[in-house]
Amino acid sequence: MDIISAILEIDSKANDMLREGEQERDRIIDDAAKSEQSVASDIKQAADAKIEAFRSQEKDKFLVNRAQIREKLAADKSRLQNVYDENHEKWEEDIFESVISGD
Repeated sequence: MDIISAILEIDSKANDMLREGEQERDRIIDDAAKSEQSVASDIKQAADAKIEAFRSQEKDKFLVNRAQIREKLAADKSRLQNVYDENHEKWEEDIFESVISGD
């Protein structure tokens, strides 16, 4: 083998190694991009799950509070109706007497 052939063979091997290195680099970059997408997807799914759990929890609290408010409103309305029923005749008489007597 002469020197020129040896140099050409070394150059050819170097080019093959360079191509292999570039292919490995591209594979690593591709794997890293896939891993990044997977991690981002996992994070998004976890965040969505937490948001949904929070939304559900807050809805449950709202429904409980709304029910309590409605119960209190109904109780207050009933109490006021009872006060009116017990006193409306006396109030009417008091108003009538006040108008008649000119007070």
